[in-house]
Amino acid sequence: MERNKNHRIASDPQILHGKPRIRGTRIAVSMVLELVEAGIPFSEIRTKYYPQLTDEDIKACISYARQLIEDAENERIWAEEALRRQDELETGLATERSAEEVIRNARLRIYE
Repeated sequence: MERNKNHRIASDPQILHGKPRIRGTRIAVSMVLELVEAGIPFSEIRTKYYPQLTDEDIKACISYARQLIEDAENERIWAEEALRRQDELETGLATERSAEEVIRNARLRIYE
Protein backbone atom coordinates (compact mmCIF):
# COMPACT_ATOMS: atom_id res chain seq x y z
CA MET A 1 0.00 0.00 0.00
CA GLU A 2 1.32 3.36 -0.92
CA ARG A 3 -0.31 6.36 0.64
CA ASN A 4 2.10 9.12 -0.23
CA LYS A 5 0.85 12.44 1.09
CA ASN A 6 4.16 14.13 0.36
CA HIS A 7 4.04 16.20 -2.82
CA ARG A 8 7.86 16.26 -3.02
CA ILE A 9 8.12 12.50 -3.54
CA ALA A 10 7.08 10.83 -6.80
CA SER A 11 7.15 7.38 -8.32
CA ASP A 12 6.85 6.61 -12.01
CA PRO A 13 7.56 3.21 -13.59
CA GLN A 14 9.33 5.01 -16.44
CA ILE A 15 11.80 6.77 -14.12
CA LEU A 16 14.31 4.83 -11.98
CA HIS A 17 12.20 1.68 -12.51
CA GLY A 18 9.49 3.14 -10.28
CA LYS A 19 11.69 3.78 -7.25
CA PRO A 20 10.45 6.66 -5.09
CA ARG A 21 12.38 9.79 -6.01
CA ILE A 22 12.37 13.49 -5.37
CA ARG A 23 9.86 15.01 -7.78
CA GLY A 24 11.45 16.66 -10.78
CA THR A 25 14.73 14.78 -10.34
CA ARG A 26 16.21 11.34 -10.85
CA ILE A 27 17.43 11.27 -7.24
CA ALA A 28 16.07 8.23 -5.42
CA VAL A 29 14.79 8.67 -1.88
CA SER A 30 17.00 5.75 -0.84
CA MET A 31 20.13 7.55 -2.06
CA VAL A 32 19.36 10.57 0.09
CA LEU A 33 18.49 8.37 3.09
CA GLU A 34 21.84 6.60 2.82
CA LEU A 35 23.60 9.94 3.20
CA VAL A 36 21.40 10.94 6.15
CA GLU A 37 22.03 7.54 7.76
CA ALA A 38 25.78 8.10 7.36
CA GLY A 39 25.41 11.26 9.45
CA ILE A 40 26.14 13.69 6.64
CA PRO A 41 24.63 17.10 7.45
CA PHE A 42 21.89 18.44 5.19
CA SER A 43 24.12 21.33 4.14
CA GLU A 44 26.81 18.92 2.94
CA ILE A 45 24.26 16.75 1.14
CA ARG A 46 23.12 19.87 -0.71
CA THR A 47 26.56 21.27 -1.52
CA LYS A 48 28.66 18.16 -2.10
CA TYR A 49 26.19 15.58 -3.44
CA TYR A 50 22.93 17.10 -4.66
CA PRO A 51 23.05 20.89 -5.06
CA GLN A 52 19.57 20.93 -6.62
CA LEU A 53 17.98 19.72 -3.37
CA THR A 54 16.63 21.82 -0.54
CA ASP A 55 16.42 20.99 3.15
CA GLU A 56 12.70 20.41 2.58
CA ASP A 57 13.47 17.78 -0.07
CA ILE A 58 15.75 15.93 2.34
CA LYS A 59 13.16 16.15 5.13
CA ALA A 60 10.57 14.82 2.68
CA CYS A 61 12.71 11.71 2.16
CA ILE A 62 12.83 11.11 5.90
CA SER A 63 9.10 11.71 6.20
CA TYR A 64 8.43 9.29 3.34
CA ALA A 65 10.46 6.56 5.09
CA ARG A 66 8.61 7.18 8.37
CA GLN A 67 5.29 6.99 6.53
CA LEU A 68 6.22 3.61 5.02
CA ILE A 69 7.07 2.26 8.47
CA GLU A 70 3.80 3.51 9.92
CA ASP A 71 1.84 1.97 7.05
CA ALA A 72 3.57 -1.39 7.56
CA GLU A 73 2.85 -1.26 11.31
CA ASN A 74 -0.81 -0.41 10.66
CA GLU A 75 -1.16 -3.27 8.20
CA ARG A 76 0.34 -5.66 10.77
CA ILE A 77 -2.07 -4.44 13.45
CA TRP A 78 -5.02 -4.76 11.08
CA ALA A 79 -3.98 -8.29 10.08
CA GLU A 80 -3.62 -9.34 13.72
CA GLU A 81 -7.05 -7.91 14.54
CA ALA A 82 -8.61 -9.66 11.56
CA LEU A 83 -7.06 -13.00 12.59
CA ARG A 84 -8.21 -12.54 16.17
CA ARG A 85 -11.77 -11.82 14.98
CA GLN A 86 -11.66 -14.82 12.66
CA ASP A 87 -10.65 -17.00 15.61
CA GLU A 88 -13.51 -15.55 17.66
CA LEU A 89 -15.94 -16.32 14.87
CA GLU A 90 -14.68 -19.88 14.56
CA THR A 91 -15.03 -20.46 18.31
CA GLY A 92 -18.41 -18.73 18.47
CA LEU A 93 -17.23 -15.83 20.64
CA ALA A 94 -18.26 -13.19 18.11
CA THR A 95 -20.98 -12.71 15.59
CA GLU A 96 -20.16 -12.35 11.91
CA ARG A 97 -21.54 -8.82 11.92
CA SER A 98 -19.38 -7.66 14.85
CA ALA A 99 -16.27 -9.11 13.19
CA GLU A 100 -17.06 -7.32 9.93
CA GLU A 101 -17.55 -4.05 11.82
CA VAL A 102 -14.20 -4.37 13.59
CA ILE A 103 -12.41 -5.12 10.32
CA ARG A 104 -14.13 -2.20 8.56
CA ASN A 105 -13.24 0.15 11.43
CA ALA A 106 -9.62 -1.05 11.41
CA ARG A 107 -9.39 -0.34 7.69
CA LEU A 108 -10.83 3.14 8.19
CA ARG A 109 -8.22 3.90 10.86
CA ILE A 110 -5.42 2.78 8.55
CA TYR A 111 -6.55 4.94 5.64
CA GLU A 112 -7.34 8.09 7.64
